Amino acid sequence: MLDNYNLDSFTRQIGNQEYIIENGKITLKKIERKRPFLSKINQSIFRSTKIVTMDLETRTIDGIMIPYCVSIFDGSSPISFYLSEYDSAEEMLKTSILYLKKRKFHQYKVYLHNFSHFDGIFLLRVLSSLTKEIRPIIRDGRIIDLKFTFYSNKTKYLLYFRYYYLLLPSSLKKLAKNFKVENKGIFPYSFINLNTTNLDYVGKIPDFYNFYNISIEQYKLYLFFFCFFHLKIKIGILKKS
Repeated sequence: MLDNYNLDSFTRQIGNQEYIIENGKITLKKIERKRPFLSKINQSIFRSTKIVTMDLETRTIDGIMIPYCVSIFDGSSPISFYLSEYDSAEEMLKTSILYLKKRKFHQYKVYLHNFSHFDGIFLLRVLSSLTKEIRPIIRDGRIIDLKFTFYSNKTKYLLYFRYYYLLLPSSLKKLAKNFKVENKGIFPYSFINLNTTNLDYVGKIPDFYNFYNISIEQYKLYLFFFCFFHLKIKIGILKKS
């Protein structure tokens, strides 16, 4: 509440604007604007199924982050691109985008888990090399949507790359559990970050300390099922031979 006897603090009304001055400085400015009541939005009877999920896996070697795998799922057919099959990470990323540059993916929304972070940084350079028409929407310094335009036989096509975490703010592990789909499983992330680890590694299962956020019981169960799975494969090969 303002002091009526303090001439340095008062409220001034000018038209539809109100100014609150305290100690000679404007501390609050109010503007009255008349707006119509919000009208109810009718729910669309059509549910879009034009959705693709995309995920990048990275490794950090000597402080440098490098993507080594790109996975894409269109709802029916998963496909992955591995760095070991390409001369560079940029070539791998470019091939994954070219896979989406098809007429059947016109107006599809491509959702990425970390698009506002390192996924977007890696992809932006590749996307800009494939078209002159990209239009990002940035909020708080982060890309939340990117409109990607490309042409085929003079026909215009669109793709939208989006940051899915704003739509579903949860980890991939929790989302898989909530939607009752297969989980991404566990992975020795520390092991892949060793510069001595080959991407085509074949050998024993890495030690427990190479895994994040799992218990020793989960690790032992992982060992059991991994060994059991490969034993079944060996038995199947022996039977065939």
